[in-house]
Amino acid sequence: MLTPPMEYYQDDTNPDALKILFIGNSLTFTNDLPLVLLRFLSSCSEPPKTGISLGHGFKFYTVMQGGFRLEDHWNYKVASKCIRESGPWDYVVLQEQSATTANQDYDITQHAQLFAEEIKAIGAKTALFAIWSFRSDPEANIRVAVRQTELAAQLDAIKVPVGDCWTRLREKHPEIELYADDIHPSPAGTYLAACAFYVTLTGLSPVGLPIEIKYLKGDALITLSEEQGLIIQELVQDVLLS
Repeated sequence: MLTPPMEYYQDDTNPDALKILFIGNSLTFTNDLPLVLLRFLSSCSEPPKTGISLGHGFKFYTVMQGGFRLEDHWNYKVASKCIRESGPWDYVVLQEQSATTANQDYDITQHAQLFAEEIKAIGAKTALFAIWSFRSDPEANIRVAVRQTELAAQLDAIKVPVGDCWTRLREKHPEIELYADDIHPSPAGTYLAACAFYVTLTGLSPVGLPIEIKYLKGDALITLSEEQGLIIQELVQDVLLS
């Protein structure tokens, strides 16, 4: 059974609150990527260069299920209902399944396009969470990156190039472990992904973002060393802002 949608609210009563819906699977919910991004955006002290407003609160909502493809989300209809009825949304983030994205024989365009049309119909923007591939098949990251770049262009979507940052960090700093297993992110991997989202949404440098992230109840979620945090921040800055 599909996991019930999860809501993250922070002063969301303002109609100008930043409103983001995430549709994906365990690559998004492992280490709670939406919450890490919320913490980053909440800590931002500069005006974003992209025109979004961070001073009126936030409303984040997630529709996620382990192993789901966008095709599965489309067939279950929960995500579509959230797009239409739980907004309005500023952005809807689409995250495809890793094995599906790496499989050249599978059409990743069809259901992404169907979602993009629904997103456009409600006046929101589509953001593509461009993921990484398997630890055991590093060459697949090249195929995955190319397919997702093409898909973002076809959807007229904002590409969040997490996979590009992932590959670059593994090349330059293999001592930082981004994988928890063959595909899921470690805390450092989720931190890198959240940095990429932060830069994409704000146009600002991630250098100086918090290196300790807590759950809503205050327990530690992600804690990096200052050295690890700075390496990830500077690398994401180089990939996205250079």
